[in-house]
Amino acid sequence: MIGPLIGVIVLIAVVVFYNRRGIAARGGGAYSASPKKNCQWIATGDPEKRLREYRCETCGVTGYSATGNPPVECKQNLRLGN
Repeated sequence: MIGPLIGVIVLIAVVVFYNRRGIAARGGGAYSASPKKNCQWIATGDPEKRLREYRCETCGVTGYSATGNPPVECKQNLRLGN
């Protein structure tokens, strides 16, 4: 009696796992949009601070960097919650 129930639970878990993985691989889910790399970053923050603020002239978002170089990827998806 317990054996078939456990089998059904395992089957449902496998289907859910592969379905979620398939959605992410097809471009859906939380990480669907790939970050743009055509941002034109302008340094706006204090260069003496540990994190320097940069503002993108293309999409208007603000990013931060500790390397002294502007961010590599667009941060627009972070603002949208994606």
